[in-house]
Amino acid sequence: MCFHFSEINRIASILADDPQLSNDEILHAITVADRTVVRHRHADMAVPFEVHRVRRILALAIAKRLNTKVDLQ
Repeated sequence: MCFHFSEINRIASILADDPQLSNDEILHAITVADRTVVRHRHADMAVPFEVHRVRRILALAIAKRLNTKVDLQ
């Protein structure tokens, strides 16, 4: 399944506007995604695309909350 930027942006906006989700929880989830990428790379395994997608969504959500720009490349 391929997400277009508009879908990624929409999901990130939903997360950014969720009052029950703290900044720390979003940042923790980003850290978990980063660790997953590192673990896969150290094991010479392909990183699942979903991990990259989720990390991009979370990074955009925290950027929206903090009113900063993020490069999704």
